[in-house]
Amino acid sequence: QQQQQQPSQSSFDSEKSLKVSETSSSGDSKVLTIIDHLLALSMSRSSTVAVECLLCLERVIKNYYFCLDKHWIPILDTLEDHLTNRDDSLRIHMAKLLEEMAKVLFEANKEINNTTQVVSTTVTPTITAPTTTTPTVTKLRPEFSKPELIITTNTRLQPQVLQQMNSEFWQRMFSSHFATLIEDENIPVRATVCAIFACVDETALSFSDIQKGREFTLRALSNFVALPHPSIRVAALRTFGVLIQCPIFRKDPEFVLVTYKTIIYVLGADENTNCKMKASWVLANLCDFICSIFKEENSSEILSNLKITEEIVETIATTALKSINESEKIQCNGVRALGHAAGFHFKQITWNLKIVQTIVGVLKTSKTLKVRWNACYGLGQLFTHSPLLEPSITESWTPFVFEALTYVLSTEKKNFKIRIHAVAALNQPKSLELYGNRYLFVLKSIITVLSQKSDDLSDPVEYRYQQTFLTQLWRTLYHLISFVIKLSSPLDLNVLEVLSEQPEHVVDCFSDVFKVSHGEIGKERRSLLHKQDNNPIQQTEESEENLTSLPSEVITLNEAKNSLENLIKYLKNKEISLQGNKFSQIGILRTQLEEVLEKSEAPKEQ
Repeated sequence: QQQQQQPSQSSFDSEKSLKVSETSSSGDSKVLTIIDHLLALSMSRSSTVAVECLLCLERVIKNYYFCLDKHWIPILDTLEDHLTNRDDSLRIHMAKLLEEMAKVLFEANKEINNTTQVVSTTVTPTITAPTTTTPTVTKLRPEFSKPELIITTNTRLQPQVLQQMNSEFWQRMFSSHFATLIEDENIPVRATVCAIFACVDETALSFSDIQKGREFTLRALSNFVALPHPSIRVAALRTFGVLIQCPIFRKDPEFVLVTYKTIIYVLGADENTNCKMKASWVLANLCDFICSIFKEENSSEILSNLKITEEIVETIATTALKSINESEKIQCNGVRALGHAAGFHFKQITWNLKIVQTIVGVLKTSKTLKVRWNACYGLGQLFTHSPLLEPSITESWTPFVFEALTYVLSTEKKNFKIRIHAVAALNQPKSLELYGNRYLFVLKSIITVLSQKSDDLSDPVEYRYQQTFLTQLWRTLYHLISFVIKLSSPLDLNVLEVLSEQPEHVVDCFSDVFKVSHGEIGKERRSLLHKQDNNPIQQTEESEENLTSLPSEVITLNEAKNSLENLIKYLKNKEISLQGNKFSQIGILRTQLEEVLEKSEAPKEQ
């Protein structure tokens, strides 16, 4: 049959599906959407054609979920017909399609709950103040290249539409689909079911009995972990790690205890490295959860309700300490778990100090990049834990931490991510007392690193992290300078001496912030970054269990200006009260900084 496109009188509406006109032999025409074609062909007797159609539908749901409200039920009806199909390949892709539907619902629910807007996947690594609004852009996963990006004025589902899509999907899943898929003998199908369970949130459980839904989920995951197939165990462990971060499951004592017992068993008895690696990731998430409880005022009551005893807390900490002696893949998460476990309220502070000593030792001895930057992240977490912040305790561990972090900052030249986490950790202390007698040492280290230019990078991939590193250096310097106006002699004079040793680097620090924000420098870097984002071959995908999130790379102009104004005011006062050649550079520094401040106003856009 010949197909030809009918002329359209109106512009294409991006929220609706593309339409194809089909001319029949009798001359009658009807409009069939692409999705209707795919649904029809997915019922083909040829399993190859049906599988290809399911793959296409998976891509459609992944990128065009916001216009599928009218096709949601037909898609579910079609998949229901494939649940008991004898073809393994067809059932696998049917399960993958259900997983993608669960994912888009999970993300859409989170977006509406957080009342946030969808942002572009391409983030320009420059320091800019928000000025104008940009079109909303749908998120893409790393494996998709730029041409598949969809720009539209509205990609958010209306709450009532999303509610209906949630209802149709999760009612079917809990009433029958989960039970059918769990009994499937195909290993990839069972592993995919675990991924669907990872998308079960409070909204999903609201369409069934919440307690029964949690019990059903927990029972299924526990059975999966006991199976002999490593891929299924890994998928089930990942789901435990995801759900322990979900508030609706954190409230369930049984789920928390089963999660604890599962990871202790796997890390102690399972011989599969992938399973132990995933269990260590779950352990780090569990430590994060328990650490957050200790920061609550009614922590004792919460721990009692969840049946988390002192013995359990100590067992978790012991397991995290033992994981440091495992393979590097397990150490990555073990050191992150220790960073959170250091915040546990043990009976004896020696537990906390031992954990600190272990993390510092890992940072100094490990040769694995992922282990080292997770160690830097863990050291940064120490400054947020109240047991370690007692005045009588801080002096026993902070000097070693500052020494280790500054050593990494000054010696690690090839990897920006390690240096980013190191300088971010140096920014964590919220009072001058926490820096103690290492304040000047840290301040001088930051200024020295700022003076080292690293524009000539051997690996172009590092450009994407260079600006984040510089931004974090600037922010840490501002943080340290913020203590200056509160200082008193004699430390006051020492700070002035440090600032006057390399005044040009202090000036450059503020000057570069404003230049980058105005687009005067960094154009080549942004151009290269843009090219890299368009090249999927150069994109690297790093697993979730080995990563900690990088600090924000955005500094507002007001943040920079406030710090600069405070420093100028401080220098003016000291310039009057101090005399002598030793501080002759202070007046020059103050004058140069005033010139930078005058030029800090962004030029008006034409």
